[in-house]
Amino acid sequence: MNKLISKIVGACLGLSMATAVGVGFAVGKNDVQPAKASSEATVSISERASTLSWGNGIAQSGWTDLTGIFTFTQTGDGNNGKYYSSDNSWRFYSGGTVGISCSSSYEILSVSSTPSKTFSVAADGHSASWSVNATTKFTAFSITYQDAGGSTKTNVTLTSENLSMSIGDTDVAPVVYADEDLLTSEDYSLTSETTSVATIVANKVHAVGAGSSVITITPELED
Repeated sequence: MNKLISKIVGACLGLSMATAVGVGFAVGKNDVQPAKASSEATVSISERASTLSWGNGIAQSGWTDLTGIFTFTQTGDGNNGKYYSSDNSWRFYSGGTVGISCSSSYEILSVSSTPSKTFSVAADGHSASWSVNATTKFTAFSITYQDAGGSTKTNVTLTSENLSMSIGDTDVAPVVYADEDLLTSEDYSLTSETTSVATIVANKVHAVGAGSSVITITPELED
């Protein structure tokens, strides 16, 4: 699950006196922090060869793009990953692998190349690769990426805005969704503004006395 950063949803508790103490539970709507914007790194083999002084016919591996974020590697026999100045290409043969990696500070979203090949991105977003199945002469790459931990959720809601409970009732755990994903009690924390009215016990709302309070739901989702 993607991380939701510093997101707070307010929940209002209203209490009224009757034979028993009543608890009114309502949700204050709020938007989740928008997903972090993606960026694009464009890699030209011609530029890299010139800047890094690649020799013609020499295998190249472990080199980085202009941003220094991405490292390009190659595996296979001795002919894989060689640079050829005749067409400014990084050349591969069947059986080799092209790898692109980045630090844990970033996440690769997609990779495109010239010629076009389908790169597989790892689940953690920190690497991508393509297994070579035919002679391929790469001349450029484009990597779409974002800072690690970017949120893709757009809205946090509860299933009901009018829950009720009385003192002595079983403690209430709100049913919380981030977009269409049901959150568990491990995915958020609860705090009560007025503990003489409601307290939090085992991450559930516990009615204490008459009055009003604000319950704060803070999603704490990790990748």
